[in-house]
Amino acid sequence: MLSERFPEVPKAFNEIDEGLLHCETAVFRRIVEKAMDNRQDATVRNYLEFVAYVLDKADSSVRNAIEVSFLEDFALGEYNQNRHKAVKELMPKILRDNIIEADDKWE
Repeated sequence: MLSERFPEVPKAFNEIDEGLLHCETAVFRRIVEKAMDNRQDATVRNYLEFVAYVLDKADSSVRNAIEVSFLEDFALGEYNQNRHKAVKELMPKILRDNIIEADDKWE
């Protein structure tokens, strides 16, 4: 689904990432973070709505990859004004709650 909706994402996978769910999820997280840093709000919103949709429908392995390699890694990673603004204003509540639970600096 990710490749179909966002063809730019698999282009960022290297031979180590490709086919490994957590690695691919981490690459996608870095792409989202870069979009946040560059204030690409419409793109960020699309990415985050997709993550929320997938999280809601995911089996246990995909859910774990999103919770660990996307949400927890994001929450414990770099904090800056652009990312905080995106979390506060663009991120669906289900994702935002997970990030705040991991680190309350995002409140």
